[in-house]
Amino acid sequence: VGGRVAYALSRNFKLQAELGTSSSKPTGGSDERVTKLTIAPTLTTGPNYYDRPELRLYASYFSFNDGYKQAHGLTKSNISALGAQVEVWF
Repeated sequence: VGGRVAYALSRNFKLQAELGTSSSKPTGGSDERVTKLTIAPTLTTGPNYYDRPELRLYASYFSFNDGYKQAHGLTKSNISALGAQVEVWF
């Protein structure tokens, strides 16, 4: 489950945030859970939610429980990621 919000600070700049969590319990395994938070400053052609194209720079933070770490061979409880994304609709 998760959700995203976007707020237009000006005609061509938005700030977006996304928060989500996923949980599963494999047969015979322990509960696996991962939570993600992303912040994305965005350059856009307009202030509306569906205005495209957009260029997003993002920073994401992922947090894992012990069951997820064990099932996926991870040693850390969290990681971060940085990147860029372009979205265009036709």
